[in-house]
Amino acid sequence: NSFWVGRKRNQINFLLHDCNRYFASKSNHVVPTPKNPYDDPLSPIEELEEKERVAKLTAFQKEAELRELDKQITLLNTYRDINTGDKFTFKGKMKAYARDYGMGFMAWFWTVYVGSLALTYTAIEVGGFEALPLIAKVDGYFGTNMAGSLDPRLGNVALALAVNELLEPFRLPFVVVTAKPVVKMFRRR
Repeated sequence: NSFWVGRKRNQINFLLHDCNRYFASKSNHVVPTPKNPYDDPLSPIEELEEKERVAKLTAFQKEAELRELDKQITLLNTYRDINTGDKFTFKGKMKAYARDYGMGFMAWFWTVYVGSLALTYTAIEVGGFEALPLIAKVDGYFGTNMAGSLDPRLGNVALALAVNELLEPFRLPFVVVTAKPVVKMFRRR
């Protein structure tokens, strides 16, 4: 076990060294290492120098550099997820998706959520199912009288919400599996 931890640590150190070497070979750019974790990674002078360096790049050079940085960031995030254990948990995978795909992932999740809610409500309405008898049955168990004070359409909305929440174990894996291609498709446009 300690062999693998040491090996990963060596890979991370190599990656940082490789990142420094890559930028040094390109344009004397060195990825700084802050002395304190609460320090800014770049001093104001280094920040100004970096802005000047980037301003001299062509659009193609900027794009190539951003792609390389994205690869490095993705690899470092993977190492971080392994180190924290997030790589191996469902919650951690969800956090990684939200981090990597951001608003696109959330927009896709809510689109699927609202779509399944609309389909559930439509199925209840078209199928002619009435929620009030079901609510009256629940009232009998608990000794309440909610069915007498509810509008039938509001009862159907409540039933659609409840059924939609029961669909979550199926909806969430679907969103997770389809989020990457959907977000990439919309980012290309």
